[in-house]
Amino acid sequence: MSTRTRILLGIAGAAILLLTFVWSGRPGFLNRQWTLTAVDGEAVLPEVEVTAEFERQPFGRIVGSSGCNNYRAPYTRRGATIRVQELVRTDAGCPTTEMTEQEATYFALLEEASGYAVEGDALTLTTDDGRTLTFTAQ
Repeated sequence: MSTRTRILLGIAGAAILLLTFVWSGRPGFLNRQWTLTAVDGEAVLPEVEVTAEFERQPFGRIVGSSGCNNYRAPYTRRGATIRVQELVRTDAGCPTTEMTEQEATYFALLEEASGYAVEGDALTLTTDDGRTLTFTAQ
């Protein structure tokens, strides 16, 4: 087999893999709206929608809502590790003590996140000490 044939077969194989991924309809981690469903395995307050969207720009950015306040922060990701830095949020306050406590826990764990895993429509962020934030894709 000539070098040219090998190159063409390699290109064709890469194109097939790319098209298979695109056609599979399985979106990835980025540019999806994620809704928090559990903190450390416990369901979040049902009346509060906590969201996150991981955007890829020149640098990664997470944006979302804690249910009380909007937030954004840069993040870095390599392999299965993630680091959220310099979280900036509005300061509207929450209407109940329970919502305030949930928001404080959410922001703390988000800033402490060190790992992540995506399985289907589920995203789990994990801290070094094993605490978790579990999201479902919307």
